[in-house]
Amino acid sequence: ASHDSDLVLYEGTSCVEEDLLANIIACNDDDPVNICGSGGGGFHSTILVEVTPELEYLIRVGSWNVGNTGTGQLLVSQFEPTNDPCDFATPIDAR
Repeated sequence: ASHDSDLVLYEGTSCVEEDLLANIIACNDDDPVNICGSGGGGFHSTILVEVTPELEYLIRVGSWNVGNTGTGQLLVSQFEPTNDPCDFATPIDAR
């Protein structure tokens, strides 16, 4: 992305503010671990979440500042869960 992105994932497809606030599943701003794309620093957003095939979801892509625009790519990937809770763990440097 060429701008500072924010991502929010909601269950359902309602755009009513009360519904959105009640149905947030995940959100991210400035993911320092999963930096993707090109275009400066850790200002990219990543959401990793398990979803249910029968449900509908709404993905909101926004910017850190109101009115900011830029280019980017929204990648939605499917992967098979391994049932290992440590698969997405971030190593901690214990000094």
